[in-house]
Amino acid sequence: MDENLDLYTFLNGSCPFLTKLIGPDFKNWQSINHRYKQRIEHINRELTLQPSITIETTIYDLIVMANEGDLIASKYLKYINHLFQTIHKKIPTYLEKKFIKSIEPLLLNFDERSSKYQNVIGEYSALLKILSLDEINYDLINIEYPLTNGKFADFNIKETTSGNNLLIEIYNIHVKERMIKSEEELETFLIGRIQSKVNDKLKGLDNNLIKSKFVVLPILWCNLGQMKLYETFFEKFGDRNRGINCFAFGQTRDEDGEINFIFDSMKNLLKDLKTD
Repeated sequence: MDENLDLYTFLNGSCPFLTKLIGPDFKNWQSINHRYKQRIEHINRELTLQPSITIETTIYDLIVMANEGDLIASKYLKYINHLFQTIHKKIPTYLEKKFIKSIEPLLLNFDERSSKYQNVIGEYSALLKILSLDEINYDLINIEYPLTNGKFADFNIKETTSGNNLLIEIYNIHVKERMIKSEEELETFLIGRIQSKVNDKLKGLDNNLIKSKFVVLPILWCNLGQMKLYETFFEKFGDRNRGINCFAFGQTRDEDGEINFIFDSMKNLLKDLKTD
């Protein structure tokens, strides 16, 4: 890695709208450069001791991969840039600063082995899905909505016709293949995780109206091929979760055979998933 590499410039080549939002004067660019250099040095040291290591990818790793010709990384970066370009149009002016602050973890949350950039992408992919529904119109009212117990809900949205509010908590759930061996295990795992999230967020909250408006939207980071085994389960999952389906990322090919990333319900993704 070039010691003089400027990650702002590096990122700007692949995600220009994202860097436009954050700006070159973001106070943490110098720290990000330093920490990423430490990450690369750590990886190189580890690789001298063993032939391979397991680490979580950062958004900067994706750019390295894309620059080396990795088509999947390049397409995913294109998705990320388009996501923020599109969702930004739906952010009220009064929430602009809060919005930008909320996407900073995409750039900051990594260390020598781990990375949490995917959570931010999941949150705003889900929000865009909600705000783009054809059958019902929602407006974004707040980001990181404060609850009276000191906790926060990710988003406060309002249905434009009825004026009813919902508090949306996006729950990124990373599913490793070894975790799930049967539909019963899958149900226990997902329902248990979602209920734990609800209990944690609403703990000590005595306002039943707020509780009734609180909804968890789960996003699964998983192997869709493995989940295809449980297609019937996901078709009915909304019945177990207040009508809210699980969501995930998938890939499609357009008429020219080009790969594109999509975000949709597990029900739809698995229905369209072709297996050999």
